[in-house]
Amino acid sequence: MTSNYGLHLPHQFTLVMIDLKYGLEGDNVDISVEFCGMRFRSPVFSASGPPGWNGKSLRKAAESGAGAVITKTMLLEEFRIPHCGRVWEYEPVEGIKLPLHGLEGYSELSVEQWLDKELEEAAGGGAPVIASVRGYYPELDKTARIVKMLSESPYVSMIELNVSCPIEIEEGEVLANIEQDPSALEKVTRVAKEASSVPVMVKLGLECNRAMAAKAIERGGGDAISLINNPWSILPPDVETGEMQCPSPGGLCGPALRNLALAAMVEVVRSTHLPVVGIGGVLNWQHAMQFILLGASAVQSCTGVILRGYRFFEETNRGIQDYLKRKGYENINSLRGKTLRERIISFNQQAARPRCVARIRGDNCSGCGACLDTCFYGAIDLKDGVASVNEDLCSGCRVCVITCPMSAISFEQV
Repeated sequence: MTSNYGLHLPHQFTLVMIDLKYGLEGDNVDISVEFCGMRFRSPVFSASGPPGWNGKSLRKAAESGAGAVITKTMLLEEFRIPHCGRVWEYEPVEGIKLPLHGLEGYSELSVEQWLDKELEEAAGGGAPVIASVRGYYPELDKTARIVKMLSESPYVSMIELNVSCPIEIEEGEVLANIEQDPSALEKVTRVAKEASSVPVMVKLGLECNRAMAAKAIERGGGDAISLINNPWSILPPDVETGEMQCPSPGGLCGPALRNLALAAMVEVVRSTHLPVVGIGGVLNWQHAMQFILLGASAVQSCTGVILRGYRFFEETNRGIQDYLKRKGYENINSLRGKTLRERIISFNQQAARPRCVARIRGDNCSGCGACLDTCFYGAIDLKDGVASVNEDLCSGCRVCVITCPMSAISFEQV
């Protein structure tokens, strides 16, 4: 049995198609998305990570409105996770300690445990379950084995093939090595696709030529691409003591990723006909829509759930619905890629646009001189305690706009 929302269900399961909690149908605004032959009630998925470490947690995400739920990445081997801290903050931003360094690695549960009960528990939440699995290279038989095992489960709707995790499995062995080699990536994708009875989505990071990687996934028969995985990172030491909060390299995660993720996704969207799922720093509905406007078919979030709990999905779904209503759209599909098609331009096109200069709003200027210190072109002076711009010298860099503590500088076309 297959539901309208892409979930492969055993016969004893039924799924209510109309979700009254979110009004996903019947509220004149449809936020469902379709790709890989499946329909998802929401474009916001629960990403592979701690909020989905077992079936119960994935079920919570689904019941809270996630469009799909993704397991932590499974290995054929036993994986030992550290129990002395796996998510670390760097510096507070607006009073929130943002998780920027992750050591989650892979699933601490075995494939057998997932197959025995965890996947069934996850599927009970009513959203498609996507099984994240490690890609093996050059041991392609292992890739085929783990994909076949998971895809044959009646509770799995899609495979996410992880070829980009920065965490070392053994000394010097990281999955990012696969995404860096287009030939290896094509072979791993092909083997996974041939072994799978459900669609295969390949997860990329930043450690590759993404246009070449997308083409390799196409040649290998992949059905979709997700990106970006957390890039390799390390927490800086305390300069006074030399000590480190976390001495082990891990993955950079959270809001710091979003601009990098958006740029990487645009590169892939422009390089492939495959649907692309965006990942990286999605904390609210605005962030989700940023990815969709730039071409994402859906988004995944882990940090949003870490910071706000499972209510993140309900709040984000409602925010997207309200946004579509306010803009006069009945569904989300007409907005996918709209900004990418209409607004993204090249560097040379940007350089050819009309000249702009800084201008001072005199009533707001406190005369602090911050703009003088950061105007490297000598275009700003203080006159009678108020900043003044020589427009002939202004280079149009916009640095002063950013550094002014009083928001007293506008940036206007000449």
